[in-house]
Amino acid sequence: MEMKMADFKSLLSKRVDDAERPAILPVGTYEGVVVDYQPIESNTADRTPQVRVNIRITAASDGIEAADLVDAKGKPIRVADRRMRHDFWLDEENQWKLSEFIRSCGVETAGRSFGETLPEVKNAPVFVQVNQTPDKQKRNEDGSPIIYNNIARLTGQAGAGA
Repeated sequence: MEMKMADFKSLLSKRVDDAERPAILPVGTYEGVVVDYQPIESNTADRTPQVRVNIRITAASDGIEAADLVDAKGKPIRVADRRMRHDFWLDEENQWKLSEFIRSCGVETAGRSFGETLPEVKNAPVFVQVNQTPDKQKRNEDGSPIIYNNIARLTGQAGAGA
C-alpha cells in the first residue's frame, strides 16, 4: 500500500482567514477505532505520567439523531475521521481505569503488564462517549464561551456487553 504524502505547498498556500473551527459534535456515543497510544507527562506540577490514546471517530451511534449532526449554518457535521484523544493517568489510584479499558478492548491481561498489553489495543473498535466543555477563558466574538468536545468515557466494543 502506497503512503500518500501531505501536500504542504497546497496546505500552506491556504489563506489564514479561510481556516474554520470544525463544528462541535453533539453529546452522545460514537463508534471509533484506536489509532495509537503514546506515553506522556501531564502538564501539572507533579508531571504525572499518562497514556494518551488517540481515537478516530468512524460513526455516530443510534442515539444521535441525524438532525443533530448539522452545524449552525445548516451544513452536515462530518463525523467520520474526526480525531480525538483520551488521557489515562498512570498514578496508583487511577491505573484501574486504563486496566479496565484494555480489558474492554478484548485484550487478555492475566499476568501481563501495561507495556505488554497496550500495543494490542491499536485498531480496537471503541465506543466514545463525547461531551461538551466550555472554555473557561476563551470567548467567541459574541462573548459566549468557546465549546470543545472531549471524551467523557472510552470503552472497547469487545467489553461493551460485560
